[in-house]
Amino acid sequence: ESVMQVLAQAPRRVRSKKGNEGGPANLVLVGSREEITTAFEKAGWTEAKDQDANSLWRTFEAVIKGKGYDAAPMSTLYMYGRSEDMAFEKMLNTFTHRHHLRIWRASETTPDGRQIWLVVANHDNGFDIRPGVISHSVDPRVDLERAKVGADLGMTGMAASEELVSVSHPARSGLTATGGKWESDGRVLGVDLRPRNPVSAP
Repeated sequence: ESVMQVLAQAPRRVRSKKGNEGGPANLVLVGSREEITTAFEKAGWTEAKDQDANSLWRTFEAVIKGKGYDAAPMSTLYMYGRSEDMAFEKMLNTFTHRHHLRIWRASETTPDGRQIWLVVANHDNGFDIRPGVISHSVDPRVDLERAKVGADLGMTGMAASEELVSVSHPARSGLTATGGKWESDGRVLGVDLRPRNPVSAP
């Protein structure tokens, strides 16, 4: 019930630094930061690096050589008025194609004190180069990426349950923060990451 209350009040879409609305929040996770990190690592995802001189150079090198960089920094987007708490990506052998997602912690928790996180997941499928824009292009079918993330987490054995839920005022179509189109059925995939089992006494 508390997760549904969070979803009822949560932002439906991410925003750019300039305040432009972007893609939809299409997953919600229940679990600790450690559980989320472990689950994505088991699923073959890599935590994105912060932007610095080294990571930006490696990104440039990946673009020029047409190879992957599985920890490439991402542009900063905002929800709840702040940048993401975590970001993960999964490369597809080339920098232009990657699965990636950003995660924000909600202020509310479940009745038993577990943390709730909103996720915006997208699939980059090339470059979008237009006047004033040099960015990845995003597959407009964001529901496919929602399903991809759910399937990956399901394979780890750490997802106690997964459920597609309908929300009030669903986000069904729009533009990304850089102007690319996206469309969705507006539902959110809830994933409950299994708490760590306590070590039993011998």
